[in-house]
Amino acid sequence: MGRYKFQGDYELRKLFQKQFQSFILAHATGVLIVPIPISEKTLAVRKFNQVEGWLEGLSYQKVLEAESRDGLPQSRKNKRERMQLKQPFSVRNDWKQRLKNRSICLIDDVYTTGTTLHLASDLLYSFGAKNVSSITFAR
Repeated sequence: MGRYKFQGDYELRKLFQKQFQSFILAHATGVLIVPIPISEKTLAVRKFNQVEGWLEGLSYQKVLEAESRDGLPQSRKNKRERMQLKQPFSVRNDWKQRLKNRSICLIDDVYTTGTTLHLASDLLYSFGAKNVSSITFAR
């Protein structure tokens, strides 16, 4: 994971891409597939969103945006620091009116404390989502 996500070896996504996509399609039928976004700052460093790399070729929607923040990246925070994370996401303007009564499946790379997914789902529910589930690549 580190080599793919932090060292920029984008080709590594292909090792598990088909299996991950098959799992998503088997468990997220008929729902809006939404990847957890990364901030513009992180994107500038990494040059790609690791979750979107695995989803390449699937139908998914960029519903959420992540704010750029100063400080340590999530991967360098301890459990307490992760649990105290404030809402880092916002809903894109073009989706704000389209989430009501939608079933959504969030896709993320690593589930550590669940804070990222809980914050994202809380936000989606606040815009009227009917159901929010999640699938992560690793725990």
